[in-house]
Amino acid sequence: MSWKRIQLATLRDAAQADILASELFKTSGMWPRHQNVYWLLSWARGRPQNVLLYAYLVNGRISGLAGCIIEDCQIRIGFGSRVALHTFRLKRLRLQEPLLCDSVGDQTVQEEVLCQLFHHIRRCHAGYPLYFEAIAVGSPAHRILTANLIRDSYSVQQYGFETARHVIDAPATYEEYFATIGRETRSGLRRSLKKLFAAYPQQVRLGKFCDRSEIGNFFSEIEGLAISTWQWRRGDNMSPTIIAKLKYLANAWADQGFFRGFILYVKDQPVAYIIGYRIGDQFYLEVTGYDWNWKKWSVGIVCILLSLESMLAEHPSIKRYDFLSWEFEYKRRFGNIRWMESNFYAFPDRFRFRLIYLCLKTNIIISNCLRRTYARVPSRPHLRVAAKLRGRAAQLACSSPDVA
Repeated sequence: MSWKRIQLATLRDAAQADILASELFKTSGMWPRHQNVYWLLSWARGRPQNVLLYAYLVNGRISGLAGCIIEDCQIRIGFGSRVALHTFRLKRLRLQEPLLCDSVGDQTVQEEVLCQLFHHIRRCHAGYPLYFEAIAVGSPAHRILTANLIRDSYSVQQYGFETARHVIDAPATYEEYFATIGRETRSGLRRSLKKLFAAYPQQVRLGKFCDRSEIGNFFSEIEGLAISTWQWRRGDNMSPTIIAKLKYLANAWADQGFFRGFILYVKDQPVAYIIGYRIGDQFYLEVTGYDWNWKKWSVGIVCILLSLESMLAEHPSIKRYDFLSWEFEYKRRFGNIRWMESNFYAFPDRFRFRLIYLCLKTNIIISNCLRRTYARVPSRPHLRVAAKLRGRAAQLACSSPDVA
C-alpha cells in the first residue's frame, strides 16, 4: 500500500491515466471537479511537466487519487485592498482535496494515508510550498491541516476565512427547482424574470456555445461586454490577462466536450455572460458577469436561471449546478445545498519559506486583532461626526423663521 506517481509525459499517458481515474470514480461513486486528467492538463496550459498525479494503490488497485498543478503565484502581505506592504512571488503546488475510497479504512487510517502523501510530496518536491484549495471542513485533509499533523515536514497556515460552497442539487425539471429554495427567494427570482421579459417582449434570448468553432465568436462578444462589468472596474476575475487565460481554457475544455458558454442578449445586445464547463453530470460555473448599465434589470440573475434551464434540458441532464468556491450573494440565493471550505498554505522547512510563513502568520494575526478592535468600538468616529451634523441641521431647521 503506497502512493505512486502516474506519468503524464505524453497524451497516451494522459489517456491511460484518465481511464484509471474514471474507473475509481465510477466504482466509488465519487465524481469530483478534477476527475478528468485532461482537466488538470488544461489548467496547466497543456504542459504535462506541470501536472503531478498520484494514485494510492492497494493490492495493485487504485483506491485514492490526488492531483496537483505547479503554477506561479503571489502572496500579498498587507491590510485591506489599499495597504500593500510586500508581495512574495514564487511557484507553488496547488492541490484540491485528495480523494480516498471508503475501502481504504476508517477516519484514522485515511488521515495516516494522507499524511503519507504529503510526506511523499515533500521528499520529491521540497522546493515548492503546497496550496490546498477548497478543502471541505471536517474532511480528513481538513483535520490534518488544522491540527498540523505534518508539522515535521511543513508549517501550515489557513489562508483566509472559511467560506460556504453553494451548489444547486438539480431536480429533474427546471420548474421543480423552484420548490427546493425558500419562498422569498423563489418570488424574487421569478420577479426578475418577469420584469425583464415584460419590458422587452420577444427581445430576450440566451445564446449557448459548446463547440470549439464557436469559441472565437463567443469571446469576441464578451470582450466588449467585460469592460462594462463590475469585475473589470475592480480588477477582479476579469482583465485582458484573465480573458486570454479563459480563452485558452475554453479551447482545451471544448476539445473534450466540456465547454459551456452562455450569453444573454437583449435587443441583440450582449448584457450578461457565463463561462463554465460540464464534466459528467455536473456543471461548473467558472466566471460570470453582466453589464453594469443593465443592473436594475437583474440580467445576471436571468442569465443564470436560463443557463440552468438549458443544462437541465441537455440529454442526459445535469444532477448538480456548482458555483465553485468563494461566497457571493447570488450564490446564496440560487444554491439549495452548501458546505464550508477552507484554503491552506503548507511551507517546507527552508529559510525563504519560513520567512514567508512568519510574515503571513503575523499579517493574519494583526489583521484579526484590528478587525476585532474595530468591531468593539461602540460608535465609529465617522458616524459620530455624521450624527452631529444631522443634529446641527435639525436645530437650524427648527430655529429658522417660516418663509412665506
